[in-house]
Amino acid sequence: MNWGDWAELYSNYIPDVILHYDAYDSDEFAAYIDENTFSFIKALYSGITSGNEDDPTDIVNTLLNLPHEMAMVYEGTTIGDGQESLSIIEHAEAILLSQDIGVVDQMRAEIRRLSKEYLPEE
Repeated sequence: MNWGDWAELYSNYIPDVILHYDAYDSDEFAAYIDENTFSFIKALYSGITSGNEDDPTDIVNTLLNLPHEMAMVYEGTTIGDGQESLSIIEHAEAILLSQDIGVVDQMRAEIRRLSKEYLPEE
């Protein structure tokens, strides 16, 4: 698999894609997901997310969409200062913290360190 293929692979697993289909569609999923995996994931999402991409209150779908969103922000471009990535990471952190799911302090410290090292002061 090519490094650039991960976003397409990942997108097949996010709730708004899986829940869009009533049944397994081999034309849509065969390259990445078999029918048993599709059924398992669909059952897993049932009752915990609507899969509605435009619903900011659906935190499961929103959180699982963020890695794909990050990939799409930079598709075909240079990363530049990475500010979009930092905003996406901060959004994910805010969602986790709103649910009393602590973010590992070491990760938070490393993100801050890298931000100071690589991003110019405003």
